[in-house]
Order: sequence, then C-alpha cells, then structure tokens
Amino acid sequence: MEWRLQVYEQIEDAKAKGAMIHCGGKVVENKFILPTIVSNIGSGMKIFTDEVFGPVASVFRFTDQDN
Repeated sequence: MEWRLQVYEQIEDAKAKGAMIHCGGKVVENKFILPTIVSNIGSGMKIFTDEVFGPVASVFRFTDQDN
C-alpha cells in the first residue's frame, strides 16, 4: 500500500472513531499529506496501534507516568 494512502486511512479511521483533527489531515494534489495534529485518540484506532509513517503528531492524554 502506498504510504500516503496508509497514513490517510489511519487519520480517517481515527476521525471516524471520535478523534479530533486540529489541523491538516488532507491530501494535497494527490502527492502530499498536510502536517496533521490528532488528539482524543483511543486504543481501538489504527493511529494508536500502528506506526505512522507521515507528518502526523498524535497527542495522548494520561493521568500519570505509569498510565
């Protein structure tokens, strides 16, 4: 699978499952993915379980360093 499509699918999966896209998340000219910031990520999302090979910053919330 082409890396752009894989990253875009990870972003779309997260969005469909309740994550917030703060900026980016779009493919430009079918060549580039805009730098993207994603929060409200859950453990059932591809962006949580799979490594992202693209310009995506995933923001996770935790209560302490052991969580």
